[in-house]
Amino acid sequence: MSKIVKTIGQIDRKLNKQEIITLAREHSKEIIKSDRYDLLKVYIEFKRYELYLKTLITDVKIETLEQAKEEGNRDFEYGNASVSLARRRKYDYSNDVQWSSLNEKLERLKELKKEREEMLKKIHGDYKEVVDEETGEIQRIFAPKVELKEILKITL
Repeated sequence: MSKIVKTIGQIDRKLNKQEIITLAREHSKEIIKSDRYDLLKVYIEFKRYELYLKTLITDVKIETLEQAKEEGNRDFEYGNASVSLARRRKYDYSNDVQWSSLNEKLERLKELKKEREEMLKKIHGDYKEVVDEETGEIQRIFAPKVELKEILKITL
């Protein structure tokens, strides 16, 4: 893997975001075309790195923010990357009665939607006939369309 994945500091700091993406795409093409690697095993290792890096980034980001605040580093450049210590507004609407009411309705609708989806999944055949509780009419409930897709499922 050391020949596939660049270690920290090996990606040229002068590259911008699009150039890094292009570099990664070139490397992935090389990996795929080379026939030197078991791609399934490489993909699993990449997933391990992904989890590892996401955790590292999250943890370091928290400490970096604190350090930047303490040092007063509001804006600076580092290797073709600009860094800004910015503030963003986050609104809490929960003290508004109407907003809270709408939010509760929305959450209830989400629950009803999930329940409906579960019920629809259980339909065998093209449709199911049910009696509408309010009107007493017989309604046809049609089964959802099902599309099967092949995926790689990796559990670490």
